[in-house]
Amino acid sequence: MNSFYAASSENFFQDVKQGRFQQLMIENASRQNINVGEAEQRSYKASGQKIKELLKAGRIKDVYLVFELMVPYSGCRIDCMIFGCDSEDGKNVMHIELKQWSEDGIFPASSAGNFVEAYTGGKIQTAAHPSQQVKGYHGYLKAFVEAVSTDSLNLQGCAYCFNYIRKDDDGVLFNPKFDVLQEEFRTYAANEKDELAGLLHTLFSHGSGEAVFNEFCFSPLYPSVNLLENISDILTLNDKLSLVGKQIEARNDILAYLRNSDRYGKNVVIVNGGPGTGKTVIALKVLAELSAKGRYRVMFATKSKPLLEAIKCMVGRQEANLLFHNLNDFIPARCMENGVDVLLVDEAHRIELSPNNKYTKKDHWTELSQIETLIRAARSCVFFIDDRQAIRHSEIGKTGLITSCAQTNHCKIENIVLESQFRCNGSDNYLNWLEDVLYPRTASCSFSAEEYDFRIFDDPAELYRAIREKNSEPGMKARLTAGFCWEWSDLKKTGLVINNDIKIGTFHMPWETHMSVTDRRHLPEGYCFWYEWAYSPYGIKQVGCIYTAQGFDFDYIGVIVGNDLKYNASADSLDTEITATYDPVLKKDRKNFDTYVRNIYRVLMSRGMKGCYIYCVDKEVADYFRRRLMLKD
Repeated sequence: MNSFYAASSENFFQDVKQGRFQQLMIENASRQNINVGEAEQRSYKASGQKIKELLKAGRIKDVYLVFELMVPYSGCRIDCMIFGCDSEDGKNVMHIELKQWSEDGIFPASSAGNFVEAYTGGKIQTAAHPSQQVKGYHGYLKAFVEAVSTDSLNLQGCAYCFNYIRKDDDGVLFNPKFDVLQEEFRTYAANEKDELAGLLHTLFSHGSGEAVFNEFCFSPLYPSVNLLENISDILTLNDKLSLVGKQIEARNDILAYLRNSDRYGKNVVIVNGGPGTGKTVIALKVLAELSAKGRYRVMFATKSKPLLEAIKCMVGRQEANLLFHNLNDFIPARCMENGVDVLLVDEAHRIELSPNNKYTKKDHWTELSQIETLIRAARSCVFFIDDRQAIRHSEIGKTGLITSCAQTNHCKIENIVLESQFRCNGSDNYLNWLEDVLYPRTASCSFSAEEYDFRIFDDPAELYRAIREKNSEPGMKARLTAGFCWEWSDLKKTGLVINNDIKIGTFHMPWETHMSVTDRRHLPEGYCFWYEWAYSPYGIKQVGCIYTAQGFDFDYIGVIVGNDLKYNASADSLDTEITATYDPVLKKDRKNFDTYVRNIYRVLMSRGMKGCYIYCVDKEVADYFRRRLMLKD
């Protein structure tokens, strides 16, 4: 696990005393391709000094300290961690959320939940209570780091607001409404420094910090917590998927708006975030919490049949049918106006212009747009969207369009932006690099091999072999995908025989099973329906396309880049080629084809939580990726 600083307490004391600590933090951040602003740089100096004072006050020696530890599979960082042993040689790890907040810059939050209003980032804004942040990081570490999950190391967490003076009648950070939260993960004020120092003395009086740090650092990481495998637990509020950072704020913002919906009237919340920022997890968490209260009629809607079928498989079809729906279920003929209290719309970028289709009964047709039917159906509508995941002209979901429709319907509108992402090993650098390569941009981002496992293969068979090996590892899930540059065989026309659609030299593999097969009795033995490809064990035997992969996470993703992506030598960039596609919908939309193909590869190449392996049919495209792969040591 990476960090900005790791040292023994002896070296740490010297670095702080001699003024090196802040610069070392900045330099190590830069080596990991992370640019930190001036305010954060200044905070390093204050944090180092305050932790030094704490350790001195607690008479603590021979511990090990880490600052800005990268949370596994996340773009978030933990401010400070201390490692060492107590008087009975118990091995302890303490993570501390450090805040520079002072009492004159913190105010009670207008919304419910574990929130305060804080002067941060140059303005007053809603922020998670420090103890809530600690709780999120604690859950993440317990879920992923074996040594603390098995209690081989005793993990504790707290927050330290070293500029905040607690008063007897404090109604902000120490408001009684936070008592339950504080009992589990306490926040200490500046005038409680001695009490915190005493706790640290109890935990670390026997030192031996480096040995404890090494055990933590080299502890196996559990495979990434899979969303689908935890859906049942999410719905019963017993899951391992912890929300952290902006995710907590987003969830609490949503819940606060929903609780106040009677005062606001109809309201729309738009949650915008890129790949892996946790949109679906937040939606499911909100669904679970509201369902458990029994006060709201809450539903989850998505266009993705694979995701809906996966959820029904995991939680049971009868239960799932009550909560999980297709977007077209909310037309006026099926749903009365405001018949739903809360409607959570996942993958809102896949919303279509009209909810009418060939399966809609004539007397059920509506002149309303699909966005209008969704807003009409619920008192509160929450849209989770990524404007860069649009992949076909029939999908018109955009933040601006949803906003316009909400305004027309006199809805109060709230916008939430998710920034840190949790896919791609939490590497924002990888995603920025990927967008630099795929889109016409002048920026030049890079990422390190430690951040994300990205490889370019010269042989598709070798790529598939590597993906199969990853998929065979305990607790791991990997899949092979491709651009839609090969025909998709209709099994009804091939006598229910699986064809090897994708042929590259001696490499032959079939696409996922054609959607024309709807009866399991007609499914070839050892294969699954197209919508089961992402979660069925048989899915590893077939290549998935954008329509089956979008919305899913895997530990590793393989991507065959087809001839729809070409190299332009004169511009030293990538172009798209419409004649290479076998997607009948994309082929009809010459105007937007270029954008959609780039979006498709962005989606496919960001499905892997730990790594992405690619093979490019066009060798010049492969060479271009290699040249742009400016990995730093």
